[in-house]
Amino acid sequence: MQRFIQFFIILPVIIVGLSGCWVKVSQETEGFMPQEEQKVIPTYIQTFETFKSACENGDWGTAYNQLSSRWRASRSLDDFQKNMQEVGKAHLAGARVITVAKTYNNGIEIWSLTVINNEKDRTMFVLVSEGNESKIDGVRNLP
Repeated sequence: MQRFIQFFIILPVIIVGLSGCWVKVSQETEGFMPQEEQKVIPTYIQTFETFKSACENGDWGTAYNQLSSRWRASRSLDDFQKNMQEVGKAHLAGARVITVAKTYNNGIEIWSLTVINNEKDRTMFVLVSEGNESKIDGVRNLP
């Protein structure tokens, strides 16, 4: 299995690749990702922003629809809403994207967004393409 990781930096920070390795990056590495791939990054960021905004506004249907079909199949809208109201919504307060990474796993393109919130908590959102849309396929809090 061949794994390939590319990084695009929004801010000069340390980022985590999906392979679990730490990679230190700086402004000098900006543009490491080919120009045509940089053009799709806003699509993935917009999916996160739509999800975040919907959660902040209590629009659980819109937030739920930002999840991948695989993830929605494992949880109902009611369960998602309860979980987000208990822990998720507060965790998104002031959240902003700080890094974007792309990897391949078994030929499938996977994007990850690392976000940081007002409390300086970092979370990784894993996104995949479904048809012509990007969808959130996983979330993990980072140390």
